[in-house]
Amino acid sequence: FSCGSRKVTSICEVTGTESGTIQLQELFTYKQRGYDAEGRVRGIFRATGAVPEFYEVMRERGLPVDLSVFQAEEPLRGREDVHHGA
Repeated sequence: FSCGSRKVTSICEVTGTESGTIQLQELFTYKQRGYDAEGRVRGIFRATGAVPEFYEVMRERGLPVDLSVFQAEEPLRGREDVHHGA
């Protein structure tokens, strides 16, 4: 980023391979919202609307997964971007 920081900007699920190429499905993407008082980039993760393929496996194993987390344009629940160093 322009402030010199590094951030995770995409969270993807590996869905398989096709002709030797790894296939990915983006689940969340980082949206820059501006800068803080020190000039560091700030933003949040937003869902893409894709439901991961592992959802059914987790459900079958009795692990609760809140599908609303994957709804497009919903901020990833939790806190806003926190500075962890450059």
